[in-house]
Amino acid sequence: MEEFKFDKIILKPEDIDLSYSPLRKDIDMETYVLGAFNPGMARLKNGNLILMVRVAEALKNPIQSGKIFCIRKDTKKGYVVDGYKLEDVDVSDPRIFVIKKYLPTPVCAVTSISWILPVEI
Repeated sequence: MEEFKFDKIILKPEDIDLSYSPLRKDIDMETYVLGAFNPGMARLKNGNLILMVRVAEALKNPIQSGKIFCIRKDTKKGYVVDGYKLEDVDVSDPRIFVIKKYLPTPVCAVTSISWILPVEI
């Protein structure tokens, strides 16, 4: 087995082309790549590798005009953006926010959406 003396980053968030994002056709708000994670990998018949990369995408400016916005998937409309007044949510965890009116049952909205990007190398 070959020994590797160092790790090499082969794909960074800034390498992701957001024109491939499934969010592009449904929402107008600007987004950015929060991270590119956990690639699954397989060798293709031509000898190349295919990486299945989980891309986490988030709104670039989720807080505007006293509201926080999140992206969710609607089965009929596709991806939609919902807004909640800041005083109506708990934003203590950067990954989610809790909608207070449903407490004590926690109802949360996520601050990023993940999707899979196939990359051939």
